[in-house]
Amino acid sequence: MIRYWLVLLYHSLRYIRAKRRNRTLRLKIDDFTLFSDNLRKAEIPVVVLRWWDVIPLTTEEKKLYRDDVDCLIDENQIWPIIKLAARHPGSIKVDLYGICGRNGTSYKGLPYYPPTLAQKIYRSRVWHNGFFIPAEDEYKLSFIYHVVYHKGTVAGLGFEETDAAAPSNKFLRELSRLGESDPSLKNTGLTLLGLHQYLKQHGWSMPVDLMSRWKGNDEVIAKFKDLEEGKLSKLARKLEGLVVFVIREDAYVCNSIKSIRSMLSEKFNILLEHQLSTEQSQAIMNNTRGGNWIEKRRPSATKPTELWVCQPKIKTAYVSKKMKRKYPLIDNFEVLIKREIREKVNEIDDVKRVVIHASDNDIESAIIFNCAFDGKVDDELHKLQFLS
Repeated sequence: MIRYWLVLLYHSLRYIRAKRRNRTLRLKIDDFTLFSDNLRKAEIPVVVLRWWDVIPLTTEEKKLYRDDVDCLIDENQIWPIIKLAARHPGSIKVDLYGICGRNGTSYKGLPYYPPTLAQKIYRSRVWHNGFFIPAEDEYKLSFIYHVVYHKGTVAGLGFEETDAAAPSNKFLRELSRLGESDPSLKNTGLTLLGLHQYLKQHGWSMPVDLMSRWKGNDEVIAKFKDLEEGKLSKLARKLEGLVVFVIREDAYVCNSIKSIRSMLSEKFNILLEHQLSTEQSQAIMNNTRGGNWIEKRRPSATKPTELWVCQPKIKTAYVSKKMKRKYPLIDNFEVLIKREIREKVNEIDDVKRVVIHASDNDIESAIIFNCAFDGKVDDELHKLQFLS
């Protein structure tokens, strides 16, 4: 019993440290299959993301195992997981990534996978040889995402050309295996650029506005960022100086939309108000980082419902160095009116809601606008009289 409390204290301190350092919690387990099965019985699923075929089962395998087990969890259940882990102390390293990547379950302060995609992985889980793993399609797409955006050239792939004669590694072997039953994957040439395009076609690519904030795999992510922003540069110029606000479905409290419109009108001319269709809403969630479309203790996403294009009446004259460091991507700090709007709406019944998002700069305005109106961008631009 004393050992249990000591191990629990150890894991608790590591969790606090992970939160402070914007990292994810690493547990150390003796028997992963027993640990996973006990979690399953407690209805606390943990999903092994990859390489489950080499998880050690025997005493000898445990001694030789040097890798770590990457898992996806519902971070709302982090403490029950920590408490159960304290009953299984050992040497197998288990990294816990949360669906939304909140403090202590993040990858360098950001979600390991975009939350809407992470939720797909989590909900697709199937029981396999003693633990949960993603379903086949979600595994394939999440594995490719991991290779392209987390690993990059470290995985042995070239950006535009991968040497077929180069010695195979575990990433290339697994991609080749997945390509045997998927000709379109095989036709990518297993290059980072080809795989990026493959993920885009399947709605699984990294959001462009997330690329601006991602820390790691810097050279490859920078190339993707330049490529995707280049495609949006013409639209960004047409939207120059404008701010795109996205109203969420948690904004509709009493007469709050009227209040939001009034507050925005003090600092912005509202040029366009557009009700998002189901398809447009999903496209925005899949292709923008948002804040957290999936919020704490909510099983489903809080969806975007309206898109408003606004023209600032003024540009913030002075911004402190501290604010610039905190918000390095913001062009016009008038967009921070979104914080006042949240406070105003949340005062109605003292419930914490996100309510509204805003683009930080011209490229982000173009990203959101393009997500919503892909294929009909010009038609919508003409509705903005100052651009016609």
